[in-house]
Amino acid sequence: MPTDYLKYAVEPDGRKLDIWTKVPDALTALARNLHAIGWNAKQPWGFEVRAPDGVDCSLGYLDVTKPVAEWERLGVRPLKGERFPDALRGVEVSLLQPAGVYGPAFLTTHNFQVIREYNKSDLYALYVAHLADRIRGQGPFAKAWEPIRQVHTSDVEFLQKRLTGLGLYADTVDGKAGGRTRAAVGAYQKRAGMPLTCWPTEAIVAHVKANAGKATLNERQ
Repeated sequence: MPTDYLKYAVEPDGRKLDIWTKVPDALTALARNLHAIGWNAKQPWGFEVRAPDGVDCSLGYLDVTKPVAEWERLGVRPLKGERFPDALRGVEVSLLQPAGVYGPAFLTTHNFQVIREYNKSDLYALYVAHLADRIRGQGPFAKAWEPIRQVHTSDVEFLQKRLTGLGLYADTVDGKAGGRTRAAVGAYQKRAGMPLTCWPTEAIVAHVKANAGKATLNERQ
């Protein structure tokens, strides 16, 4: 943004400031921006983990933070081995499953939130962070992304409205499967005794529609 340019852009080499064609100028401005909104250079942005099939994915959104050791107690494991390093066990992190159970899982630190302050998108922040890891020589995601059939935006909006009425969702009705929407879908699945996937599918939309009247009666009671 123009205001960010005026606030954070500097001349790292003493020459004319040019963030459009000079990589050092652009990187310096972005680094100053991230630092100003809370980046902690002593922590990673997060890391991929192994989430068990029975993990409560309704907790998998960035508002919920727990020490790494607590996520470990809930069954989350490092990619290699069965125990996280002692240096990480006390760090407060959030579980991120951007495709519900149909993709990789991550434990994310406050630094992930900082990237989202720059652009409030889970996938944007994830791929920026992952690109940085790849530049440092790390490999691709360990778990593959499964094919997911996207439901219509109008159906996601319907879900968001219904889940709001059920007290399971409290955010913008925008038709996007963001973290709070995925968590609310998981909470509905738990309430309905359905398998936890934390992803809006046609089957879940159909279930919510079929039980809309019953839910309304329960709400009135």
